[in-house]
Amino acid sequence: MKRSTISIKNWYIKTEVFLGLLILQTGLFMVWAILIPYDQKNSFWLGFSLQRWMIFVTFTGMIALITTGFISVIREKFWLSVYTQKLLSNLSTFRGVVFFAGIVYFLVFLPADRLLDLSAYFTRLRPILVSFFLLLFEIVFLSFWTTMCDKHPGYIRKNLKHNQSMIICIGVITLTGLVIFLLLASLNLSPSRSIGSFTSNSIITPLQFFCVVWCAFLLIWDNQSDSQEKTHPRINKFALFIVIWLVSLIILRNVPFVCQNDMEGPFSPNNLCYPQVTDAPLPIGSYYITLGNGVFNQWFTDKPFYMLFLAAGQWVYGSGIDNAIRFQVLFLSLLPAIAFLFYPSKTNRITGLLFSSFVLLLEVNNIRFYGLAEIVNIKIPVTEILTALLLLLTAKTLTDSLKDKNHLHLLGLSGGLLGLATLTRLNPIVIVPFILVLLVVKFRNEKKLMALACGIFISAFLVVIVPTQLTLVNENGTPHSIEKVRNVLKNRYKITSQLLESSNGGNVSRVQPIQMVSLDQTGSYGFTDIDYVAKKNNYDSNRNDERAVFQSAGNIILLSMENIYRSFAVFPVNAAFYLPEDIYNQPLMNSTDTSPLWLSSLSVVNTSMLIITATLGVTGIVSFAKKQGVKGLIPLTILLGYFLGNGLALTSGGRFLQPVLWVMLFYVSIGLTESCLLLIPGHQGMGSSDFSDLPDSFYEHNSLKNIGKYSLVLFAISLMAFMIPATNFIQPPLMWFEENSIEIVVQNRFPYSNEVTREELSEFLENPNITLTEGFAYHPRIYDSPLFGVNKDIFEITILTDEKVYVSTLFNTSNIKSFQDGSRVILIGCSTRERDFWGVQTNIVRTLAVFQLNYQKQIYVNPWYNMECP
Repeated sequence: MKRSTISIKNWYIKTEVFLGLLILQTGLFMVWAILIPYDQKNSFWLGFSLQRWMIFVTFTGMIALITTGFISVIREKFWLSVYTQKLLSNLSTFRGVVFFAGIVYFLVFLPADRLLDLSAYFTRLRPILVSFFLLLFEIVFLSFWTTMCDKHPGYIRKNLKHNQSMIICIGVITLTGLVIFLLLASLNLSPSRSIGSFTSNSIITPLQFFCVVWCAFLLIWDNQSDSQEKTHPRINKFALFIVIWLVSLIILRNVPFVCQNDMEGPFSPNNLCYPQVTDAPLPIGSYYITLGNGVFNQWFTDKPFYMLFLAAGQWVYGSGIDNAIRFQVLFLSLLPAIAFLFYPSKTNRITGLLFSSFVLLLEVNNIRFYGLAEIVNIKIPVTEILTALLLLLTAKTLTDSLKDKNHLHLLGLSGGLLGLATLTRLNPIVIVPFILVLLVVKFRNEKKLMALACGIFISAFLVVIVPTQLTLVNENGTPHSIEKVRNVLKNRYKITSQLLESSNGGNVSRVQPIQMVSLDQTGSYGFTDIDYVAKKNNYDSNRNDERAVFQSAGNIILLSMENIYRSFAVFPVNAAFYLPEDIYNQPLMNSTDTSPLWLSSLSVVNTSMLIITATLGVTGIVSFAKKQGVKGLIPLTILLGYFLGNGLALTSGGRFLQPVLWVMLFYVSIGLTESCLLLIPGHQGMGSSDFSDLPDSFYEHNSLKNIGKYSLVLFAISLMAFMIPATNFIQPPLMWFEENSIEIVVQNRFPYSNEVTREELSEFLENPNITLTEGFAYHPRIYDSPLFGVNKDIFEITILTDEKVYVSTLFNTSNIKSFQDGSRVILIGCSTRERDFWGVQTNIVRTLAVFQLNYQKQIYVNPWYNMECP
């Protein structure tokens, strides 16, 4: 009885203070409404419009109502106090607090101009809307706080005390990162900016972040109830996996894509988007695989698995980059679904759904904002997204492998997946020593088990990458990956050609990157010598005074740290719900400003939001590590290893963050849910664990069961190891003509006319300087080609032969209705330029005729052709 009396008395005291503050708050909102600029022409009375007077009357009524409640509570006699107490007792839910808090935040930070024609009305009504919903939030919060403190006195204080060491650890780590950031800014330290450095461009918008987190928090309260525990969590988990995959596939397929930059167009006659030949090594490499040439033509051979991946898409859907992209979207839509499975809790699905939602939104935005910031996404042929999927699978299998001794076979699978990631992009190779260190720490008390775990992982990794490296070699027997490293050392670290020559047995690598320059630099837009481009970019590959900068360990560390700080900007850097155009116009996102993040023009809001994101990320890292032990650091290990690889390659920001941005999304998701759980009575927040990690089971063993598991893993690793070398044994789809047979076909099928007679063609074919070849044609387009810059549409196709790549330019676009990618053709014309591009001889051809031997079976002729080939 005494406790009940004290509880009621405390309730009255809190309500008195609460209602007194509401009177002051409402008065301040009225002042806000008065200070909003008014338009004299809409004046109703005393210069204010009728709408403004309605707002004043509403605020006056609210003040009167709150004052009446205040008086009734003080006297404790009026009927209003009784009904107020009953009302509040029925609103004591955490979901109600989150719901009304979300509405208030939305109204406060929604820019009025986003409502277009309604913006003026919203500006005038905003004070009363914010006041009303803030009032509801405060009422519900008062009820929630009073009820929870009555049922669970001091529970928040107990939760904070239980996690005191964790909170101190989070604060120290976050503060250390902030101090380093400020120190870098004060010292004005900056790495070299002449190699691959970009701003942050992959983002989750503030409105998207708000909606996802709001919905997640609305579900968290009920999810903690014991009655919500699933009877068959495994079935539900995989059912959700399928649903998330299908939903992601539908959404990503239907997100509109604007063709530009890496995929220009759409072009006639097929109304498709294609990359320029100078920017299409990966698609062309995949075409060679489908034609039975394997991955032995030096087209970006440090990325062989991705070329095989694109080729697989064409085997499934048909020839052409558009079909390869269809397969890519189908396969990479698994990212959000696998992200959901990554969080290993059996009872709390909220974190997994939150993580999955962030991953899906990021992929959607990468497509939507491609035109604004040139973001790599799953609808263009780039390696970063597939690398992200492989690294996520690596982390998943590696985490599962450390559950107990009966799961160690998954170490082999994780090593094989990391090997495939390395064959997709070279950077993941730097992750290997980080994971080995992690395994040593995990099994530090069991030497034999440590040796076994490290041996399984590194053996699987080597088995996957070694066969490919031994078969992908140049004419001197040097693996192309070694050539890639030498080119990085030469072009980025400025190592002299004499040193490279001595390390290459007297043969300097002949792979020279060809770059695109604007018309005002060369008069034509196309192939240019690397030395010319180097001078235009204000650096010379032979300048000795820059070597120390490029080779310094400090430069690598600075770039690695810039990657880490840039990854925080994937989350909102603004509290207001700005449009994407406004977000990308900020200095932080400005693509022309490639200075490191600590030297960017950050506003107070930008800095505050980055600190909040960093705190949530550190909270997720510390919490997950405490729950999972060493396993909780696996995603962080992958992120740090990959960013060090970026630092070694002298790259940062932009597309170079994409393969590991999921790590930041994952830890922030955990940080958000764990922070929210601190408010829930009976839950110990970061100090609790809902994972079934049984370290003692490492001493148990089921040999019969493990034989089958190891056999399956061995089969999977063998498949990974030999599927790239096996492409050399694919039979070509068609046999090539003999050289003399090509001339016969041309003479017999050529459509002679007054412009080109049989005699003129025969004389032309006798010229030794002509180009007469057979191949397979891709990327047909009718457009004003930058290769000639003649301000006239031409018909261009890229033709692949055994030895060279030809770019056919035909100055006749009439009667071209369609042209199938992968068509077998005969090309006749004059070569105007020849360049060694990524190790493949590439010719630009002024075309007389193209004979399409299959599909449409058309003959395309230039009737105004100059029959001379000098």
